[in-house]
Amino acid sequence: KTVCVPLCGARGEMTARRIRSLDELHARAYGILEPDEAAEEIAPAQIDLVIAPALACDRLGYRLGYGGGYYDRFLARTGAPCMALCAAGRLVERLPHEPFDQRCNWIITERQVLRTDEK
Repeated sequence: KTVCVPLCGARGEMTARRIRSLDELHARAYGILEPDEAAEEIAPAQIDLVIAPALACDRLGYRLGYGGGYYDRFLARTGAPCMALCAAGRLVERLPHEPFDQRCNWIITERQVLRTDEK
């Protein structure tokens, strides 16, 4: 398997960079661990699954991120399904969302795996 992690750049753009070890990650802006800019970039079309962090999620698959829109812009460029990681206490019935917000296919909490297209 190829493991990629995000590298956030200027203008709110995020790229997927291949890593082979967690030792390749370094604290950057806000203390977030990211790879070097020299790490191999993997095209969005080559991604099979995106795992996204979330401050909160709703049962429709919308996530509240950290305010930069990085994941929404990246998800719009890939056809890969998305799993959002969310604390169970932050899973709500409905979040406000904008037309550019991307839905996640699954919400993963410490208590359940919720497929967002199921009734």
